[in-house]
Amino acid sequence: MLCSSFVFAHNFSILGLAGIPDFGAPIVYFILAVLGVMLWVNFWGWRFIPNSRIGLVEKLWSPSGSVGEGQIMALGGEAGFQADLLRGGLHFGLWRWQYRIHKVSLVTVPQGENRLQFTHETASR
Repeated sequence: MLCSSFVFAHNFSILGLAGIPDFGAPIVYFILAVLGVMLWVNFWGWRFIPNSRIGLVEKLWSPSGSVGEGQIMALGGEAGFQADLLRGGLHFGLWRWQYRIHKVSLVTVPQGENRLQFTHETASR
């Protein structure tokens, strides 16, 4: 340990950087721990949705193929927008290589009020 810190300090003095402090192993361990947590989260497919938003699930690929002609939602596990919505919280098993999560604002209607939304869908030809 003493020899390696001497070589480290000697190399800095050659470069004219003798005034830089040696932070040593704690910073390296901290960086490795942060990278390890990030890899762990990605490995298990954890996704977080804030409570003021919802997540629309889009499946990027599937062995059963894509959504059929004329369909908008995937109901049988095909690739495309899924019928599931993700509520606020932590969700597991949504790997980044297979799923894309679109986070959109949650619209709430207060009790005692009615809201009506008009939508219009046209077929593209």
